[in-house]
Amino acid sequence: MSGVNLVQAGNDGNMQELIAANSTYLDFGDFVTINSSGFMARTAATEKIDGIYQGVSTTFASDNQTVAQAKVKYLPINDDMMFEMTSDQACTQTDVGAYADVALSTNAFVVNLAAGASGQLYVVDFDPNRDGSTSTVRVQVAEPQQLAFAQA
Repeated sequence: MSGVNLVQAGNDGNMQELIAANSTYLDFGDFVTINSSGFMARTAATEKIDGIYQGVSTTFASDNQTVAQAKVKYLPINDDMMFEMTSDQACTQTDVGAYADVALSTNAFVVNLAAGASGQLYVVDFDPNRDGSTSTVRVQVAEPQQLAFAQA
C-alpha cells in the first residue's frame, strides 16, 4: 500500500509512460520522479515529485533499463490534485499552510511534518472527516518536478 490517496484531481487524461529504473519497487499510488539518468523511480525525501504511479505492485529487474525496458504508467502532477495521507505525528492547525516532505514508513508514504522540511508538499487540511483523527492530512504537491525551483 502506497499510503497516498488521490482525493481530488483535475484533468487526469494525461497518462504518461517511462522506462522504470533498475531494481525500483513501485506500488499503485506511489509518488514517482524521473531520476538523473532519465528513468522512473520512487520519490525519496527532498526529491521533486513528477507523478503518481498507476500500476500494480512491482519490483523491476536489476537490468530493466537495458534489457526488459519495462515501462511504468504514471499520472503527471497538476495543480488541482489533492492527496490524503497519514502524517508521522499529530497535525495541528499551525501545520496548515506549512511545507512538509514525504517519508517512507513500512514501504508506505507518510507526510513528514517535522520542522525544516524542504517543501515537497503543502499542508492544506487535517482531519478531513472531522472525527478527531489528527494523523490524516490533506496535501498538495508544492515542488512538482516539471518546475525548476526549490523551497528555501
